[in-house]
Amino acid sequence: MGTIPSVCPCTGTGNKTDVRWVALRNKAGEGLLITGEEPLNVSAWNFPLEDIDYVAFNTERRHGGSIMKKDMVWLNIDHRHMGVGGDNTWGAQVHPEYTITPHEWQYSFTMQPLSNQDDAAEKAHKKWF
Repeated sequence: MGTIPSVCPCTGTGNKTDVRWVALRNKAGEGLLITGEEPLNVSAWNFPLEDIDYVAFNTERRHGGSIMKKDMVWLNIDHRHMGVGGDNTWGAQVHPEYTITPHEWQYSFTMQPLSNQDDAAEKAHKKWF
């Protein structure tokens, strides 16, 4: 475990909060089950981070409509997300109760393979230790 800085604000793209477990499967029904020891933030993309990463102001932009889907899954599993603030558009800060203070955080999750016979919800609710 260690401190990992946020890759970029774009990791919030399609983010789901308070995720207890998530299952990803291929067409054959095989896949991966991720179970959080505490609620997680999760998003799954069919494009790599680089496709939505920051680009300088003088570089051609890529927007939602111009991102090409790829035969892949980019999975983000994050501990916490903090909003950018804003009860307005001119600089309001994040409310204190929603602020994530800078210090070392730890979290954990379990990754398990799924067969096409597995019930993901049932498997997610089993305690392994």
